[in-house]
Amino acid sequence: MTHVPQVKKEKITAKVKKELTQFYRRLMMFESYAMLNYTGFSKILKKHDKVVGITTKDKFLKEYVDDKPFHHHTELKDLKENVEVC
Repeated sequence: MTHVPQVKKEKITAKVKKELTQFYRRLMMFESYAMLNYTGFSKILKKHDKVVGITTKDKFLKEYVDDKPFHHHTELKDLKENVEVC
């Protein structure tokens, strides 16, 4: 087993912390993007329903949007939780 000087360990630790912080920020941005996409779909459909005079929003969201990865991002939540533990 090789011996790593304390100064080098501290540099490595600082770099790992920095990279984890950047990764966590990207996860947060991706999560915000996913929520924004869903909100966008919802608002567009609401406006469509108002203009056309029929109700399609709930059915469309349920059939075409709710089961898509950008809406259910459990893997993203798991990744965030794992990074938070570090």
